[in-house]
Amino acid sequence: SGLNHYHCAVMFSLIPHGRRSIELPLRLNLVNLLQNASAFSSDVSSLQDGRKGKTFTVSYLVHSLGLTRKLSETISTKVNLEDKCNPDSVLSLLRSHGFTDSHLSSIVTNYPRLLTADAEGSLSPKLKFLKSRGASSSELSETLSKVPRILGVKKEKSISIYYDFVRDVIEADKSLEYVKLRPSSLPQGSQQENKLRNVSALRDLDVWAMFKKYPPFLNNSEKKVTQTIETLKMCGLQEDEILSLFEKFPQCISYSEEKMEKAIDTLLCLGFSKGDLTVILKRFPQFIGLSAESLKEKTEFLVKEMNWPLKAVVSTPAVLGYSLEKRTVPRCNVIKALMTKGLLGSELPTISPVLAIADEAFLNKYVRKHNDKKLVAELMATFTGKKKKNKKNLDLKWPSFIVSLNLSRNASSSSASGLKGKNFTVSYLVDSLSFTPKLAESISKKVTFDDKSRPDSVLNLFKSHGFTDSQISTIITAYPLLLTADAEKSLTVYYDFVKEVIEADKKSTSTLCLPKRGKQENKIRNISALRELGMPQRMLFPLLISNRPHICGKERFQESLKKVVEMGFDPTTPRFLEALRIVMGMNNETVQEKVSVYKRLGFTAEDILVMFKRFPIFLALSEKKITQENILNSVETFLGLGFSRDEIAMMVKRLPASIGYAGETVKRKTEFVVKEMSWPLRAVALFPQVLGLSMEKRIVPRCNVIKALISKGLIKSELLPSLSSALVCTDQDFLKRYVRKHDEDEEFVAELMAVFTGEMRTNK
Repeated sequence: SGLNHYHCAVMFSLIPHGRRSIELPLRLNLVNLLQNASAFSSDVSSLQDGRKGKTFTVSYLVHSLGLTRKLSETISTKVNLEDKCNPDSVLSLLRSHGFTDSHLSSIVTNYPRLLTADAEGSLSPKLKFLKSRGASSSELSETLSKVPRILGVKKEKSISIYYDFVRDVIEADKSLEYVKLRPSSLPQGSQQENKLRNVSALRDLDVWAMFKKYPPFLNNSEKKVTQTIETLKMCGLQEDEILSLFEKFPQCISYSEEKMEKAIDTLLCLGFSKGDLTVILKRFPQFIGLSAESLKEKTEFLVKEMNWPLKAVVSTPAVLGYSLEKRTVPRCNVIKALMTKGLLGSELPTISPVLAIADEAFLNKYVRKHNDKKLVAELMATFTGKKKKNKKNLDLKWPSFIVSLNLSRNASSSSASGLKGKNFTVSYLVDSLSFTPKLAESISKKVTFDDKSRPDSVLNLFKSHGFTDSQISTIITAYPLLLTADAEKSLTVYYDFVKEVIEADKKSTSTLCLPKRGKQENKIRNISALRELGMPQRMLFPLLISNRPHICGKERFQESLKKVVEMGFDPTTPRFLEALRIVMGMNNETVQEKVSVYKRLGFTAEDILVMFKRFPIFLALSEKKITQENILNSVETFLGLGFSRDEIAMMVKRLPASIGYAGETVKRKTEFVVKEMSWPLRAVALFPQVLGLSMEKRIVPRCNVIKALISKGLIKSELLPSLSSALVCTDQDFLKRYVRKHDEDEEFVAELMAVFTGEMRTNK
């Protein structure tokens, strides 16, 4: 059947059961739910209703099954019988398989349409199939009388899954009654006792609803469920929140620990509070299955590019699931264009009516409502990504590449600051681009300049290529750093190649007419090869300014690229490029030497591949750090601190570099986190990244802030924040979460800032 005998119990072996005791009514609510469920498909159909049929049905049920007239009349509203031929054959078949009159009454009461089924063609093969799997007559009659709708299922595989599930619940319920009568009859900690405790836990969850949403959730092993629960607890979720998540989105039980940790940790590091996280989980639990990169990219775009507050994302978290390229960016570009023209005022509309509505509703609300046909056409071009006036113009996505180019070559020009520069910038944006003073003020926080020579040259370049004032305004609003770029040397570099890529992508073609530029020929060829693998534009264009060997090299590029693809790296992620760099930089002999060290320590080839895919640079660690002696010393250090061998293996798989950390460093950081701060050792095992953080610059200052908050009663010592939300996030996010949220008390904020910036460091 694909489900072991204890799949019901296994599912929830570690869920605390404080909310209800084992003294619950012996009758399982789950079975009642199953009896009343309507999800099973049926291969039988009821006869047409009619007065004659209803009268006959009532009479038949009273005389053939001994049912009361009142119950028979109720059943007759669900099924009508014209004659006794079919129902007689069904009842005879069931009796031949050991079903008693009591069983038959229960079946007909709960599933009356069974009387209209084809006894020989449909029911008989199903009963024989269940018996062929080892079901006795007594087990069969008891199980099917509880949930007769199992006989309405068409596929044998589905029948076996449903049958085993119900049978195990019934058997566990009997054992629960036995233990209630004789509570000392089972040894403490026995498998049977655990099973009974788990059945009690099932009552706390709407398991049937979970089963309908995602039947494979019952196949998860005890170890997998254990890991999921522990991971969610370490991320700061409470028992009720975990159970709620399981009920709403049972698929999460099958997700890897790493995926869930990254999703939750990413949101925390982006500035969402635990309370926000709880709301997001309730409204959009699917977020836990999204990649960390996707969550970060979408949130930063909405908050940093569009200036919506984090609370807007919390209120409508479904936006995290929308496609950035197909939905979010095109709509936001329209909103930007409207704002630059002053058609939306100075305030952004709320996020829901912009992103959560259908395309037609969005266009009616923000585009087609305008009487100016030229404006409507312009907005439609912005929405669809097409340039009506000049087909040679680049897609509006291209400025992101230019920003990368500019930042790499000319970052210093964008860092000018001061009152004079800011005032000039605001004045320039208002006079040259007709921006509102409020929008110009906002942009001046991202870029400042002291004269108009460079921004003028940039604007002139755009205009010479056919960009309209509206398009230029949209570009500068989204990417203000462009105004500080060198128009001739930076903005025109690789223009033709970028244009070719974008046009080819629009036409879904793979062949490019690439320019040959001498020493740049290798780079163009290599980037073209990456594009053919599906690498997105946002990753390709910044490579044009890279001079690294794995991008510019000619020897071994194709060979290394093939190896990385065969190892299963996704070309749409940054790790693909990191893996390519490592593979190109090491010969086969060097790789084999390093792999052999890990194999001698008990890691399999599969383990090593998993570690490489998670952290490609670990194979590039110096030989001094990955000698067998050094690794053995690291293992001994971890064991001495109380980590189990399974936890050590898990840590190395999650953070391969941890195997190369000095024993004294590992000991000092672990003991501080566990003994000084009272985080459990398991927290370090789940987030080994903490071992790579600086004690002086990060761990101690932040922990001192946490201690100060505990001393003021603002954080309960027994409810410490998760290790990741306190230590792994950026300084800016940490301060926002734990310091600046107390802005109403300026003196207290100053005190916390003093603790954070150094006063307490001398007392570490």
